[in-house]
Amino acid sequence: MTTKPKEVIEVLANELGVATDGLSLKLRFVDLGVDSIDRLELAVRLEEAFGIAIFDDAIEGLRAVGDVVQLVGGSRN
Repeated sequence: MTTKPKEVIEVLANELGVATDGLSLKLRFVDLGVDSIDRLELAVRLEEAFGIAIFDDAIEGLRAVGDVVQLVGGSRN
């Protein structure tokens, strides 16, 4: 099963408390005020939502919404 970017963005929007139309693939987490702790919490939520494992080194590399979409999509293929 392939995860669609829209599904990932919906989870991110819910966790970050923003509207889905406020998130673009190029939007950086620093611009949203997301820090390293927030990224860890997002990773846990994504693992639960999509039944995947996200390793610590991958979490550190998450800098933008598109990074998350790519990571989750790659984990599901």
